[in-house]
Amino acid sequence: MNIFKCIELDTEFKHNTEMLLAIKENIESIITDKRTNKTKSMPMNGLFLRSSTASKTIKGLDTGFVYPVINTTNYMDSHNDVHIDGIWDKSVLEKAGTVHYTTDHEVKISNIIAYPQDVEMMIKETSFKELGYNADGNTQALMFKVNSDSFLNTYAKNIIERKLPIQHSVSMVYGEMLLCAKSDDKELKEENDNYNQYISKISNKEYAESKGFFWAQTEANIGNEGSMVALGSNSVTPMLYENKNENEENLIRQKEERKVKILRGLIK
Repeated sequence: MNIFKCIELDTEFKHNTEMLLAIKENIESIITDKRTNKTKSMPMNGLFLRSSTASKTIKGLDTGFVYPVINTTNYMDSHNDVHIDGIWDKSVLEKAGTVHYTTDHEVKISNIIAYPQDVEMMIKETSFKELGYNADGNTQALMFKVNSDSFLNTYAKNIIERKLPIQHSVSMVYGEMLLCAKSDDKELKEENDNYNQYISKISNKEYAESKGFFWAQTEANIGNEGSMVALGSNSVTPMLYENKNENEENLIRQKEERKVKILRGLIK
């Protein structure tokens, strides 16, 4: 017999429909609980995307910086949440210059990697494959741009310099959300419509399908930090590094272009 474990109600159910109806019946208290508590990392047990690399070097990144991916959209995490494209647009603007880069969601002197003045927040449109994960589809990555010279936490600095496998997690304050549930029950028609609207966009949709429901998070606020963690609620949160080979190629190309200009008498 299948047992359906509901983390939102901390209860087990014998039937999926019974669980979904209970969630809907208690939806106001569940949403209130989510909004009241800042969400932090909760390692995931189940189907999730595995990285093809411990860290990732990609094109177009500035020299002297690292880019921790704090969160990604279109992925079902361990909180049963799927962050929808646009979720961070408002908060990134409002919280600019106020967010720490730290470890394990602790804003303490010993945990802080970089202070807000050295943390630039951005949203990057990219693919899961470009982030080093074996999945189709695109995502919006909430990223920090951090100067390598600003690291204060020596332990974290060592991890970054050695490019050890790490993940990240956002300190999240819930905003607008929708319950999405796969069901033929007429009492769950709206939730079923929500499910059909978003399920095809989820990169690990097999996990969502196995659960039978998820929460579509359409707007949320960033807390006062984004963290480096060993294991996060969302595993598609690697550290991105500059592609040094690309930078070397650019320098070589610039030198060659200069030689050509000298030969043509354009510069001395």
